[in-house]
Amino acid sequence: MKFTGKPKVLQAGTAFNVGYNANNISPITTRPIQGPCTFYMANATSKGNGASWFKIAEIVGKDDKWCSEVIQETMYSSSLIIPAGLNPGNYILRTEVIDLPKGDMTADDFTRGPHFYVNCMAVQVTSDGTDTPKGNKIPGIYNNMEEKFWVDGSVSANVATFKIPGPQVYTPSTPRGTT
Repeated sequence: MKFTGKPKVLQAGTAFNVGYNANNISPITTRPIQGPCTFYMANATSKGNGASWFKIAEIVGKDDKWCSEVIQETMYSSSLIIPAGLNPGNYILRTEVIDLPKGDMTADDFTRGPHFYVNCMAVQVTSDGTDTPKGNKIPGIYNNMEEKFWVDGSVSANVATFKIPGPQVYTPSTPRGTT
């Protein structure tokens, strides 16, 4: 993975907006999709290789709408907080919007499994934290045929009970200077 230009500087523990519009040609902006969102980071020195990715957030949805639907209603952006305990440095931020298979699909039809809409950006985290979270390998965190990706009946009816597959969200240690 190679990035050009300067990374976006972000203070750990503060919110910033992530945009999803890819020149108006991304499926997330051209057709309705239904599913959750996940956010991962990896130390930039890893170049995203090996077990370097740790999950910093996941959003199933809000009320009866999937994260993807909320993003579409909010001009294709979502708010994200970089964990306060994170060690300062350069990272790769990976966002995923997952379009879930509809209820009429079967595990035998692997071409109709979940679709992952991924974007990455270079970020520089400023922080007084010292955490270096344990990472996971991507690809390798999901099995597309995993039953958790297959929802029964209407996709919309599953927002309240859906559990996002993959690793747990990293929980930062208490930042220095706080109690």
